[in-house]
Amino acid sequence: AGTHKKPSRAVSSTITDTGEVFSLGTSLPQGWSTFSVPVSAINSLFFASSGLGTSAQNGVVDPGKVSVAFRFDAENQTWRQILLGETVSPMDGVMLKSIESHTATLILDPSNSGAPTRLLLPRWNLIGPSTVLGTDTKPADQVLSSVFDTQTGEVGYMQVVSPLQMTADVLVWDRGQPSPPDLERWRAYWVLMDSAATLIGEASSTLQ
Repeated sequence: AGTHKKPSRAVSSTITDTGEVFSLGTSLPQGWSTFSVPVSAINSLFFASSGLGTSAQNGVVDPGKVSVAFRFDAENQTWRQILLGETVSPMDGVMLKSIESHTATLILDPSNSGAPTRLLLPRWNLIGPSTVLGTDTKPADQVLSSVFDTQTGEVGYMQVVSPLQMTADVLVWDRGQPSPPDLERWRAYWVLMDSAATLIGEASSTLQ
C-alpha cells in the first residue's frame, strides 16, 4: 500500500559523438534485468544482426550476450519471447536474462522530435518512462500523468510495481499515495490500468 524504496542502481547513460551519429547507452547486468527504450532510435531491432559496435549497428543489444528476452502481451496478459528480427519502440518494456554484463545502445534519430505514444490496456502493462536527455529519473505521477484518467473521465492507472521484487529496486506505489517514486529511464515497470488510455512521452529533440 504505497510503500517503496528509491532505485539504488545507477544509470549509466552517456552520449557518444561518432562523426555525425549520436548514440546513447546503458549497462545491463548479468542475469535478469529490465530494459526499456526511452527515446526514438534509428536502430529499432531489439537484437542487432549487423554493425555491432559501429554507427551502423541495427539493433539495441548483442544477441550473443542475451540468453532470452521477453515482452508482455497486455491484451492477452501473457509473456511473449522476443525473436530475431523483432523491433522495440519508445516506452516498450522488456525482461531479459543476460549471459554477461553488456551495453544496450540506441543510435539516436535527430529528426524525430515528436512525443512517442503507447496504448495501455486494462490490467497489467510493462512499460518504461520516456525522458529527454539529461533526465535520468522522473516521478511516477509525472510519467503517468497522461493516463491518470481516460478521455471520457474513467480511471486510468491504479498501481506501479517493479518487476524484479527480489532486488534492491523494490517499488510498489498506488495511485494517489504521497511521495511518488522516481522511475528510471532505461528500466521497465508494471503499470496496472483500470481502463485503456494512451501514454504520452516527452516531446523534445533527442539531441537537446
